[in-house]
Amino acid sequence: GATVALTIDSKLQKAAQTSLEETILKIAEKGKYAGNQGADADAGAAVVIEVGTGDVLAAANYPTNNLEDLLKDYNSVLNAESQPLYNRAFQGTYPPGSAYKPLVALAALQSGTINSSTRVTCTHRYTYYQDYQPKCLGTHGSISLEHALAVSCNFYFFEVGRQTTIQVIENYAKSFGLGQKTGIGLPESSGIAAGISYRTSIGQKWVPGDTLQAAIGQSDNLYTPLQLANYIATICSGGIRYQPRIVKQVVSKDGIRTLVADEPSVAATVELDQKNIDSVMRGMLSVTLDGTGAGVFRNYPIRVGGKT
Repeated sequence: GATVALTIDSKLQKAAQTSLEETILKIAEKGKYAGNQGADADAGAAVVIEVGTGDVLAAANYPTNNLEDLLKDYNSVLNAESQPLYNRAFQGTYPPGSAYKPLVALAALQSGTINSSTRVTCTHRYTYYQDYQPKCLGTHGSISLEHALAVSCNFYFFEVGRQTTIQVIENYAKSFGLGQKTGIGLPESSGIAAGISYRTSIGQKWVPGDTLQAAIGQSDNLYTPLQLANYIATICSGGIRYQPRIVKQVVSKDGIRTLVADEPSVAATVELDQKNIDSVMRGMLSVTLDGTGAGVFRNYPIRVGGKT
C-alpha cells in the first residue's frame, strides 16, 4: 500500500519507445534497398540515464507488449517468437562495438600509453603481427585521438589497445561497471568484460589478436544497454559512477514515513584526469558534428556527444 515514485519520466519514456520502434522499422525498410544490410532489424533497446544521479529516465524495448494483451492471453505473449516480455534494456547482452572506444581511449590516456596529441598512421591493414592482420574500415593516414573517435578508426585502436595491454583495458572496463550487474533491483544480466580473467575462467587462452578485437568492442565483450549508458554517464560525471536506480522514493501509505529515501548512491569512483576526459568528450562531440554520427544529428539544435 506504500506509494512508490519511479525515476522514469513518462513523456521521455513514450518518446524513447516511439522513436525506437520507428527507427528499427526504418532500418529494416531501408535495408531492402541496400543489399539487404539491416533488412533483418527487428529488435532493440534504449536507456536514458541522468548524469549525476544514476536515475533511469527511460528504458525502452522493442518489440514490447501492452497490459491488455497480457490480461487477455498471457501465454501467447509469453511464447511469442519476438519475445516481447524480454527486457533487452537490462537483460540483453551485446557486443558494444565502437561505443567501447572512449573507454579504451581513457585507459590509454590515464596509463600514460598515449597523450591527447599522439598520432597513429592508419594504412588500412594492421600489420604488426604476421599471422593476424585485421583491417580498418577506411585508410585515414596520420590520425589523432579525437579524429580517430570521430571517424571510428579501427587501426588507431588496434595500435593503442595493443600498447595499453588487455590487463589495463579490462581493469578500466570493470571500474566503469561493465561486465557486472548494476544493482538496479530488477532482473539483469552481468555481461562479460573481455580479457584474460574471463578466458581463464572458461579454460581458454588469450592470444594477442584478441586484444586488437577487444579494443574495438568485439572479442568476448558483451554488455547490457543499461551498463553502456551508465559507463558513458560515468565519463560525463567526471568518473563518479552512480548506481542506476528505477525506484526514486517509497513513502508509507499514510504519507508520514519515508521507507526509501530519495538519495542517489555512488557505486564507485574512477580516477580520471579532467584533461583526459575533455579529450575524449571533444572526440565524442566531433562524432555528431562531422564524424560517423553527423548524418543523424545534422541541424539538431543541441550539441550532443556520441559514439557509433
